[in-house]
Amino acid sequence: MAESNDTTLKRTRDSQGDTPKPEQKTHKTTDSEDRTESTSMEMLTKQMELLINNVSEIKTNQDKMCNMLEMKIGKWKDELIGHIDSKVKMLYDELSIDISAERVKIDQVINSVQVLEDKMLNLEEDRNQLSHGRPTEDNDLTVVLFGVKFEESENILEKAHSIIQALGEHVLKNVDISNSY
Repeated sequence: MAESNDTTLKRTRDSQGDTPKPEQKTHKTTDSEDRTESTSMEMLTKQMELLINNVSEIKTNQDKMCNMLEMKIGKWKDELIGHIDSKVKMLYDELSIDISAERVKIDQVINSVQVLEDKMLNLEEDRNQLSHGRPTEDNDLTVVLFGVKFEESENILEKAHSIIQALGEHVLKNVDISNSY
């Protein structure tokens, strides 16, 4: 008969149909094994302490780097704000100078306009004074006749007087006849 290599070990069942748990194997240790195990534990403990110290040191260094970066960023921020402030002040100063120059130009134009206005008023006064002194230059006081024949021997003032009398008494009262040129 041939033996089968395919053997499986099965636990037997007790009388109540339960499969009993296998008994725990107990391993008896010797003193040398205890010492080796104790040494291994001590080494493991030391390595763990070393690892904890390294992680703690890394965290401390990271905190220091974060603080250093925050300080540098704060310094850069202050420098940038200072730079921007100086640029804004410089721009403000340039604009103030330009505005002052424009104000001077505007004041000059205002003064020129005022001088021209004064000259125009003076000219108007001079014209009015001249026209009152010379009635022939004042259109409100001057009568100009066209188409009237004139001969050298006749008296022009008498001829003007007779023309104005012909216009009526109300005109004659308001007109003073003088020489013409």
